[in-house]
Amino acid sequence: MNCIGVYVDGQPLPYNPLELNFDKNNYIKGYYSQFSGTDRFGQDQGLHTSREEYINGNTLFVFNLSPDLRNGDHLNLIKHSNLRLELKFTEALPQTICELIYSEFDNVIEINRTRNILYDFGN
Repeated sequence: MNCIGVYVDGQPLPYNPLELNFDKNNYIKGYYSQFSGTDRFGQDQGLHTSREEYINGNTLFVFNLSPDLRNGDHLNLIKHSNLRLELKFTEALPQTICELIYSEFDNVIEINRTRNILYDFGN
């Protein structure tokens, strides 16, 4: 793989697509995405994945798509958008690959004064 990008409504987020070349050891931006995407950059916390493990198959890309780029416990405004994940490879893949995507969504649960529970899990 030589390029990975996430697009929301056609715009690359949270930054331009990552141009990678694992054969020439040009992968540090992808490795860095683990720290920036989990809000651990500059903190005394690790991810327990070394650079050697990362280049040898334990590859994980993390993209934080929240509007303020924070991993907090606060709510963001509800937004409906189109999301596109784009992967480019230097040569055709000889076999099918498996791609795992994990995401978190904010949902609203409200209990009104008559003790009715209102929820919105359909987004």
